[in-house]
Amino acid sequence: MLLCLFEDQHVRNLYPLALTHHPAQLLVGTKPLCQRVSALPNVAGLTWMGRGEITKALQSRGHAIHQPESTHDTLYLNGRLRWRNHLQDHLPSSNTTEWLLTDGAHLLAARTSIIPSEQIVSARPEQWGELGLEIIQTGELQLYRYLWELIEDNERMLAEDAAGLASPSNLPPFDGVHLVNPSAIVAGAGCSIQPGVVLDASGGAIIVGNNVKVMANAVVVGPCFIGDNSTIKIGAKIYEKTSIGPWCKVGGEVEGSIILGFSNKQHDGFLGHSYLGEWVNLGADTNTSDLKNNYGQVRVTFPWGEVNSGTMFLGSLIGDHSKTGINTMLNTGTVVGVGANVFGGGFPPKFIPSFAWGEREEYDRNKAIQTARAVMLRRKVVMTDAEEELLRGIEYHSSGK
Repeated sequence: MLLCLFEDQHVRNLYPLALTHHPAQLLVGTKPLCQRVSALPNVAGLTWMGRGEITKALQSRGHAIHQPESTHDTLYLNGRLRWRNHLQDHLPSSNTTEWLLTDGAHLLAARTSIIPSEQIVSARPEQWGELGLEIIQTGELQLYRYLWELIEDNERMLAEDAAGLASPSNLPPFDGVHLVNPSAIVAGAGCSIQPGVVLDASGGAIIVGNNVKVMANAVVVGPCFIGDNSTIKIGAKIYEKTSIGPWCKVGGEVEGSIILGFSNKQHDGFLGHSYLGEWVNLGADTNTSDLKNNYGQVRVTFPWGEVNSGTMFLGSLIGDHSKTGINTMLNTGTVVGVGANVFGGGFPPKFIPSFAWGEREEYDRNKAIQTARAVMLRRKVVMTDAEEELLRGIEYHSSGK
């Protein structure tokens, strides 16, 4: 059985990360959905379906792309799916090979060997009955609608991921390191944890990947995840409900946030209840507000309109390759697109378009891509032609509506 991770028409609401990522690539807990599906039984291979520019970029990195006319025995999973441990227990019996699983309004999953994949993924709810599959409605599984739902879900996913790990009975000794509840601390191979570090897992597990460096006098509070090859800087304060992807450098104060990978927040400054994409750099003393002075719910502006997040705590949503200058102040619910350079005095607007230069100008696309290439090469990653094409195709919106 093939497994196909697909996008649906609502993927745009995961803006700005959806501009450059398939939703199944988004980190929550210790890994994205595309890595979690390896736990499913009887899967012979993983393929992807989605927007052309996204699948081209995936293919350029060696991922298999599902063909729209394909009629192989295939399990389809929506890339926005909120993972549940033992997901197979929430899917129809493996003996039933022709079914469609829905929450009543959206396609969650499907399995078929007779219907072309394009028909499955593009069918609207009123067309499902025409497919000839058994339609099963469930309330057990849900989809992520907006990025802040991943932030809110991070605590649950960190706990589920920790529950699936073996007890770290062979946790190596680290001189001068203070471990609180060490039975809930997992450190991978090749880690360096320097004297003065406090790892406090009294409130939840701390999961540290391979080759992670935690520098002197940093404090890490669980539940928390630090991905492979990342560095936590001297004196950093990493609070609970935080996930940091691979190859990041993080300092200052971070709380309840997700950093997808290859991003830097090396200096002092507060990052709270935020989601950062890849190749992001926050300048020294960049601060995100994550709570309104009136303690009201945070409203978020997208290019197509404004949405009430329904939450009191929400910082910034920042797309790939964006950067902030020193002393940048970001208001609650700020959205920064892809490849933006944010700088200037005072609070910038709450919506900053992709490839913005400051507040009111558009960044020269050739220069922006040249810089992105240079940043990636610092980590020995070469931008592919498809990734460049993806960046060139992203629209610049002068303001949110």
